Amino acid sequence: MRGGTYMIRRIRSGKVIEESIFPVAPNVRPRGRRRRGATTARKQDANDRDAVKRLARTLNANCVPGDLLVQPTYTDAALYRLAEGLEDGDAEELRLRAEHDLALFLRRLARELKPMGITLRAVSLTSDMDGDSGELVRVHHHVVLMGAGLRVEGGELYAGDKAVSAIWGRGNVDWKPLAHQDDYTQLAAYLLRQVRRKPDGKKYHVTRNLKKPELISERIVFRPMKLKAPKGAKILQDGNYEPGLPHYIRYVRPSKPERSARNERRNA
Repeated sequence: MRGGTYMIRRIRSGKVIEESIFPVAPNVRPRGRRRRGATTARKQDANDRDAVKRLARTLNANCVPGDLLVQPTYTDAALYRLAEGLEDGDAEELRLRAEHDLALFLRRLARELKPMGITLRAVSLTSDMDGDSGELVRVHHHVVLMGAGLRVEGGELYAGDKAVSAIWGRGNVDWKPLAHQDDYTQLAAYLLRQVRRKPDGKKYHVTRNLKKPELISERIVFRPMKLKAPKGAKILQDGNYEPGLPHYIRYVRPSKPERSARNERRNA
């Protein structure tokens, strides 16, 4: 078995725990526990260029069943106004204008929520690509609203007394509640499949008040090893293991009652 120096890193996002082991230079040492929301995990993600993993962590740390996936769309007239002055086929500039539209909508929505004592918490994306074929499609938006305090009346979504579609003002606003899930990686993948790759650009935006994934621990080991989830954990992903190469697992730990019962049986 190959030797070497390896780091084992554990990150928690909501109920989801991620563990990874990867080779490092011999002089690298753990940086200790950081405050909640430290940048270490983000730096690793940036190096991995793993946008789905980063977005999934944000969703896992913040979303609960009943939060909303909202899709603002454009009428023909609104899309014509948005594209006014652009040459045919200038999809990049059209997308930039649409992103600006979305940012203004979220500001207006935040103003409507503020008198109710609610602070807007959201992840937002602008899409103009078919997630399966990669072909350009009509530009639209996706917004995950977390604990926004919106209400439904007559099939319409309202913020206070104002319809969200009226706050948007460009067309329809489709929506659906998020289902109960321990892990929102599939949702992250679904959303990002519809966003074109932008060199040095952000694929999605988040409000600054969202919870960050938590770096639980980092430790150095001197041999490669296959990571294992705790007994009773729900395995979400277990990557292929080859000695000396990085290995990654993602899981949901057993609930506290399950762990307590197991400890009682062990001590009986």
